[in-house]
Amino acid sequence: MRRLFTLLVLVAAFFAGGYVFTTRGNNNIAPTTTTTVESTTSSTTSSTTSSTTQPSASACVSDLLNSTVSPTGGGLGNATFQISLQNTGAAPCTLKGFVGVRLFDASGALLPTTVVNSTSGFADPAANHAPTLVTLAIGGKAFASGIYPTVPAGSERTCAIAASMTIGVPQSAPITVPTTMSPCNHGLIRLSPLFS
Repeated sequence: MRRLFTLLVLVAAFFAGGYVFTTRGNNNIAPTTTTTVESTTSSTTSSTTSSTTQPSASACVSDLLNSTVSPTGGGLGNATFQISLQNTGAAPCTLKGFVGVRLFDASGALLPTTVVNSTSGFADPAANHAPTLVTLAIGGKAFASGIYPTVPAGSERTCAIAASMTIGVPQSAPITVPTTMSPCNHGLIRLSPLFS
């Protein structure tokens, strides 16, 4: 009798679980972020699923970003720097990909600038990756690492000194910031994707 009762409880639980699954599958609600955690013991497997809906943040715009360029070191004929973009808006926003960079002299004239996007070879491990979506909380920051040569190349005798840089943010207008960098090899700069 006890075995029959246990069997009936198991069958009822099975059908109840199937009914819940079917109801969720037929629901016309937009997809949500789902996290599944599975654990396995010697003969039992259990699965727990939690689901949360996150509002999607809009792309960061340059009017709401505070940007700085800071030297971070160098050696062996190269100098390194980091671009920082801080969200000063009233809501989270997102960035993805590479920033664009152009250099200008003290009179505002465009200097030769050659930007090479790269996903490896940077001192900061967080800079060595493919482009990913970066969400900036209010006051949060995103970064890009940069490297440039400091030794004249080819016919160069000197390397132009930049007084300002424009940073082209994906999906927004460029931001102008002061700088004193002097990249050689006709303004060659290697940049990482944005990261947090």
